[in-house]
Amino acid sequence: MQHNRQIDGLAPSLQKDIRLAVDVLEQGGLILYPTDTVWGIGCDAFHEGALHRLRSARGVPPDEPLVVIVDSLEMMKRYVRHLHPRIETLLAYHQRPLTVICEDLMNVPPYLLGSQPSLAMRIVRDAACQSVVQLFGRPVVASTAAKKGHYAPSALNEVQLEIIRHVDLTIQTVREQPACGKPSVMVRYTSEGELIFLRK
Repeated sequence: MQHNRQIDGLAPSLQKDIRLAVDVLEQGGLILYPTDTVWGIGCDAFHEGALHRLRSARGVPPDEPLVVIVDSLEMMKRYVRHLHPRIETLLAYHQRPLTVICEDLMNVPPYLLGSQPSLAMRIVRDAACQSVVQLFGRPVVASTAAKKGHYAPSALNEVQLEIIRHVDLTIQTVREQPACGKPSVMVRYTSEGELIFLRK
């Protein structure tokens, strides 16, 4: 599919990479890309075959929980029945990338969830990642581009060859603002009304 919609504020070469990435995602393929945190493997979050390939590439079990990225609070709310106002406030004002463990889900296939009835979601503010998700129109997996047990790569030259061999496209265009190079802050809001920081 051709994606002719204008992508504002990004270099033409990066816009081309983004459109190619969306084409790969729509075909159930895997992309290797710099997320807003570290380098990640991405795929259509709702494509069972792509999820199987991704988990296999990383050497993780079929029930391994995955992180997905969305482009906005509105997109997140398509899949969460009730998002507490405290979470919305945190998402609006938190400076670092923030992943929220979401429960009370809807419109989410069970093969995405892993062993727990929850889903880790992050609203990306990085312009390139946001453009990928916006053009694609639904959540994209942002799984660490490393075999299980290995450190998260902050640069392309740190990604293992075993990972690169499994992907269909690598976004190599250099961005003006590189990823932060470390995993996101992670929070969970309990049914008792307690906000727990799982990773700071």
